[in-house]
Amino acid sequence: METGILQVDPRHTMRRIKTAIQGNVIRAIVELITNCDDSYRRMEDENKSVDEMIEILYQKDSYSGLFAIRDYAAGMSIDDVRDGLTRYGAATSGMQEGKSARGYFGQGAKDALASMIDGKICTFKNNEFVE
Repeated sequence: METGILQVDPRHTMRRIKTAIQGNVIRAIVELITNCDDSYRRMEDENKSVDEMIEILYQKDSYSGLFAIRDYAAGMSIDDVRDGLTRYGAATSGMQEGKSARGYFGQGAKDALASMIDGKICTFKNNEFVE
């Protein structure tokens, strides 16, 4: 039997992303909070001291709005961001390696960030800031 790589057109991926979040800010916030919680769980697995605080900012202005999710967990290096946010559908949560994480088929944060007009990630790890 012949095997090969299935190439997916970017327009299909964007349709998939828009279907997942459906323009619903609550769905996007839930995905990002879950990622924060997963990071805290991984820290606990490593017996690191954890202050499990997740801050949520939401500001509504007519038909648009602004929200931000902030945690105090492990953070991401530039390599973590490149690995975790550039492969849609890949196993990136750590669940496959036996880490405590819910994961979402490598889509959750990518769906949330890509479905926003000005979505971005800002993170600190080892005194390094990544945006």
